[in-house]
Amino acid sequence: MVFIILFGVVAISFIVFSIQMEAYKEAAHKGTEERKNRLVEYLSYQDQYWGMLFGNPKNFPLYHEGLDSHIKRVRISLFVASGSFFALFIYIIVANGL
Repeated sequence: MVFIILFGVVAISFIVFSIQMEAYKEAAHKGTEERKNRLVEYLSYQDQYWGMLFGNPKNFPLYHEGLDSHIKRVRISLFVASGSFFALFIYIIVANGL
């Protein structure tokens, strides 16, 4: 039962992270022209998306002042998703090891 609850928390937290990440990507391109090809856009700007999350966002050309709130929300949801995954991992080790 605990496994199912923890797995549900992990799944929901990664879904929330995914939704926040997509909103962050949309906000990054808000001031530019309409995106034409999502696959090309996804692959070409991926380094800037993650760089703005883990580095100084002001060093990237996609950054504008409206992204600060999005970056903060994505960082928090990534932290929660990673923490819940780590908790599930520890639970599996302890439950099967004891």
